[in-house]
Amino acid sequence: MSFNPIKVIGGTLIGLLAFVVFFATYFTVDQNERTVVTSWGKFSYVAEPGLHFKMPFRDSIKDYATDIHSFSTEKPINTFTADNQEVDIVFTVQYRVPPDAKVIEWIFNNNRNYENNARNMVVDRVKVAMGTMNTQTIAAQRGQLRDRIFTMISEDIKKEQQLEITDFQLTDLQFTPEYRKAINQAAIAKASVEQREYDRQAAVKEAERVKAAAIGEADKARETARGAADSTMLNAKANADARVLQATAEARAIQLQGEAQAAAIKAQADALKANTELTELRKAERWDGKLPTSIYAGAPIPFMSIGK
Repeated sequence: MSFNPIKVIGGTLIGLLAFVVFFATYFTVDQNERTVVTSWGKFSYVAEPGLHFKMPFRDSIKDYATDIHSFSTEKPINTFTADNQEVDIVFTVQYRVPPDAKVIEWIFNNNRNYENNARNMVVDRVKVAMGTMNTQTIAAQRGQLRDRIFTMISEDIKKEQQLEITDFQLTDLQFTPEYRKAINQAAIAKASVEQREYDRQAAVKEAERVKAAAIGEADKARETARGAADSTMLNAKANADARVLQATAEARAIQLQGEAQAAAIKAQADALKANTELTELRKAERWDGKLPTSIYAGAPIPFMSIGK
């Protein structure tokens, strides 16, 4: 049997072709994918995750990832604020293709370059939002600005491009060097003013502390003086009370003594009144037994009258 190279080459080619055709008859779809199947370039259906078969050479497939993807600005976006300040913006957008078959069919037919279209729309909406903000409020309201842009692009891109925006971040905002210099100078001036205000408040607090301490010392001295005065007044009152009691006792003694003397005199008077001879008795008691040595003419003779 002779070797025929043409038959060998032909058999090999037929085998390779059969191998290619065999592997071209099926395809798999991952969990985070959906696949559009077309027949001769026309949309046929959307394949769900799993193993699928197709007609070789007739059917074609295009995969759409349904997990979260992101894109950023290729270079900073230059725009202006409401007060005509120039600013360069860098942002990042996260998005996903919804796994709904009808949405994927619409995207296949109408929005095949969806990421680039979404980027252009985000740039437009960012410029619109920045045109409503004043430079001085951007730093303080950066979060509100981000949320406003996120809401805007979420609604518009979903409505016009059928994509789902999951997140939006303002990665960087860069103003012109002149404006940044002015901002730095203003920040320095503000810090200086705040430092002076802090020093003033510290001085006020120190003055209040010193005042409180002085008031406390004054109150303490006042209480001490009041205590001493109260002690002096108590001593003076005790001395005065003692003198009053002594004077009252002396006056009472004099009163009692006078009353005793008056009672004695009254008793004597009553006794004399009741017994007229008591006077003579008193005379006799007082006579020393001597007669007068000289008796003048007409003078009474000092003899006691003796009753019968």
